[in-house]
Amino acid sequence: MFGATSVLGPLLGGLFTQHASWRWVFYVNLPVGVVALAVIAAVLHIPRRTQRHVIDYLGTFLIAAVATCLVLVASRRGHDRGAGGPRRSSRSRCWASSSPSPSWP
Repeated sequence: MFGATSVLGPLLGGLFTQHASWRWVFYVNLPVGVVALAVIAAVLHIPRRTQRHVIDYLGTFLIAAVATCLVLVASRRGHDRGAGGPRRSSRSRCWASSSPSPSWP
């Protein structure tokens, strides 16, 4: 099933966008989604269990702090070196000179 859908999906998407409009890709999926929701509502029955939830405030704070630090480091490094820093350009020159047909200069 995966093989068929991975081949037919992009082909049908390209067919819709070439001959109709890119919006039709979304319009085709609307009835599929309605049918899927109907089947899930009719067939899937999940038992309900009541359980008291505990929020991990320390973990939330630590994840937010680490993500903030990573974003700041990444954005600061881009400002320091510019788009093509010296490390990236030297690697690309070395790779381009050793490759018979470089595709990324």
